Amino acid sequence: MKRTPLLVRWSIIAVVVGPLCGYAVVLFKRMATASAEMLYQHTGTFYLALPLGGALVVALLYLFVPGAAGEGMPSYVESVRSGDKRLPFKVTIAKFFSAGIVLASGGSGGMVGPVSRVCAGLGQDVGRILPKIGFETTLVRHAAICGAAAG
Repeated sequence: MKRTPLLVRWSIIAVVVGPLCGYAVVLFKRMATASAEMLYQHTGTFYLALPLGGALVVALLYLFVPGAAGEGMPSYVESVRSGDKRLPFKVTIAKFFSAGIVLASGGSGGMVGPVSRVCAGLGQDVGRILPKIGFETTLVRHAAICGAAAG
């Protein structure tokens, strides 16, 4: 499979990574909405939800997954540019939940950056399977790009 045409390779990646990342976006939106409703119900006012959500995110990031702190898009760009830098699965999952909590608590982090970073990480994880079944190792990089585009 080393000489598979480029269009076939990208199509295989898109068929696998696209629906996975689409589902991740739907889950992200649902989680952020459900978290906002839960925070509002338990605090009684939205203004108290922001400090609670922020404290939860800080605890999650700095105590358990310090690699997930900060912006996600620069790590994605560096991974794609260098081709050998990993987007760890643990950091991807932490980004998913922490960005959802920040948005649910009224933070202004934005949705496009975290979703693109999470989907790039998922795409890269799926792409790591492809060389094991005979495809080129450059497809890992292509899968990360496809994941970010799907997000």
